[in-house]
Amino acid sequence: MTAAYFILQPDGTEAGPVPQEQIVEFLHAGQLGRQSLLRRADLAEFFALGTYPEFAPPPVPVPRPSGIRRPSSMPRPSPSSITRHHRTGLDAQAPIEGQGVLWTVLVVFSVVLVWCAKVGWDRWQESAASSQVAQAARWRSENLPSYEVAEVQSKLTETVSDTERELIITGEVREKEKKEHPEYGRAERQEVYVRLALKMESLGEIPSVRFPLEKVLVRDGKGSIHVTKNIPLNVAATMIADPGKIKVDARIQYEK
Repeated sequence: MTAAYFILQPDGTEAGPVPQEQIVEFLHAGQLGRQSLLRRADLAEFFALGTYPEFAPPPVPVPRPSGIRRPSSMPRPSPSSITRHHRTGLDAQAPIEGQGVLWTVLVVFSVVLVWCAKVGWDRWQESAASSQVAQAARWRSENLPSYEVAEVQSKLTETVSDTERELIITGEVREKEKKEHPEYGRAERQEVYVRLALKMESLGEIPSVRFPLEKVLVRDGKGSIHVTKNIPLNVAATMIADPGKIKVDARIQYEK
């Protein structure tokens, strides 16, 4: 039964097991060379293909010159020459073992380098995104627009009781100047508080009619005012008799 072998590929992985006959075929086809690293199944280390005796090239016969007689016996090698030859073989294997270790180190280093690069890139992206969000928030807070009340109208409806009548006030809150950044978007407030009052010409605010602060939600630079208030009949009568005498005063109390 022939032995099986494992081939060390350039990427550091093992291919096999491959039978001895197929290794010989690879060698003859040029797919493997004498320096290709193999590991026999019963060994733990890789060695050059040329160091395995089973793959040694066949001896080339040398023609015997004419006139020279073949000696009757060959001299036996001395023990010192055998030891020297054995040590030379071990010394040749040392660089081969070092190549396997070097491949392993290179593969591990490449994996660690790719991992570190990916982690660094992800952290840089997170930091850049957080920085951009913070810059956008700071720009919006520093460039909040101011608002004004426009198109205020009042309308008296039906009488709700013997002493009161319903008054409806409508209007609009607008930003005075639009502030928008090409990257950070639009800067605007979320809500604006409007103070409403009824004022009589030359007498000032009518104390019998009080309005609470009206919260107006702002979207895309504007918001709507719609307030319903029951007012005394005498005030309503004055507004009907002389529409210009009592006016609705609306102004921004504060912006948030």
